[in-house]
Amino acid sequence: MMGKKMIIYKANKVFKYGLASVKDYMSLHVLPMYGSQVIYGRYSRLLDKAKFQKGCINFKIAAEMPLPIVEGLIKDCEPIDLTAIMEELKNRK
Repeated sequence: MMGKKMIIYKANKVFKYGLASVKDYMSLHVLPMYGSQVIYGRYSRLLDKAKFQKGCINFKIAAEMPLPIVEGLIKDCEPIDLTAIMEELKNRK
């Protein structure tokens, strides 16, 4: 995200997904993935031509992000309620 203009999707007013175009690549942010080691592990293997960073997946060409796999990623992340996770973390403090 880091100051880049992007297409943003929020669920319950909480950032969930984003797509940004930077100078040399596209960057897909999928926040729920980073709260699930299972989802992260599965898709980092399936999307092995893309570059997984701390909070995003970077890719230069469409072939690095096959749409059927990206669709599966979004579907697997859909039920994850980031608002509930944030509330739980807040209550732990």
